[in-house]
This record gives sequence, C-alpha cells and structure tokens, in this order.
Amino acid sequence: MHDLLLALYFSFLVAGNVFLLYANLIARLAWREDIPPYGFRTPTFAVLFHPERFVRKEKASAVRRLAVIGCILLFFCLAAVLTDIFMSVGF
Repeated sequence: MHDLLLALYFSFLVAGNVFLLYANLIARLAWREDIPPYGFRTPTFAVLFHPERFVRKEKASAVRRLAVIGCILLFFCLAAVLTDIFMSVGF
C-alpha cells in the first residue's frame, strides 16, 4: 500500500504543478494591455484566483479553471501523504 500511495503522491504532485504552471503561462500570454506587465511584484495567487483583474476576458475562465484543478490535485497529494502517515502510525 505504501508504494501505491507514493505513486499517487508523485502523480498528483506533478499533475498539480503542471496545471498551475500552465494557468500561469496562459495568464502571462493573455495579459491585459491597460495594466503594468507581469513582474516580480505581481501577486501570483491573485492572478491565478482572480484572473478577471489581470487577464483578458476570453482567457480568464480558463486560467481560473486550471488553477482550481491544480490546487485540487495538490490537495489530493497532501491527502496521500497524510493517509500514508496515519497508516504507518496505526490509526
């Protein structure tokens, strides 16, 4: 069971990060012209979860959808780790 949980952990971890990276890439490519360009001071979480403020309207729903899916996958990754911990302790 430990090997299965380890495989699930890495699968969810990689998939979640890929979804978040892809959401960030789409957000940067569809950046609105009326606000300053994406930079070091740009709040990444605000861009991913409130893209209507930063991204053109036609891409805002795609950015939000990808970000939510990525976060759900990372939550499943955390759930796999916690399950493995609880199973090894004996709960």
